[in-house]
Amino acid sequence: MSPQSVYSYKWHRRKGAPLNAHITVQQYGWGWQAGRKFTQGDFSFNEHRWRPLLALYRHLEQNLAAMDAVWEGGFEQWYEGNASIAQSYKELSQADRKRIAGHVCTLLAAREASDSDIVGADRKFPRKAGVLKVSPRY
Repeated sequence: MSPQSVYSYKWHRRKGAPLNAHITVQQYGWGWQAGRKFTQGDFSFNEHRWRPLLALYRHLEQNLAAMDAVWEGGFEQWYEGNASIAQSYKELSQADRKRIAGHVCTLLAAREASDSDIVGADRKFPRKAGVLKVSPRY
């Protein structure tokens, strides 16, 4: 345990926050290491920006593969037969509903037409792929 993390832990406890001592020391240690990397020039924001792209690439491939399995596994036929009579989302016109199916087909065709996956991607990509934060806002 570094002197900085002990000092930070003691300061934090004086403030009265009921945190686990080990977790607090660990978090302050990570912050101290990050600060050292940043101030010594070992951290580059431009290099760090690659991380979201790698997460996007990995998750996009996984999601398209799953989407392909579902769409080609019978959902496309179901959608074609039921899109025109769907009762929910009445604001979506028939043209909008056809456009949805067209976009799915376009994405899957692009995936199929692309080059094969990166050989040894698990070895070449960062060990922790990251989280793709693409979610609806409510």
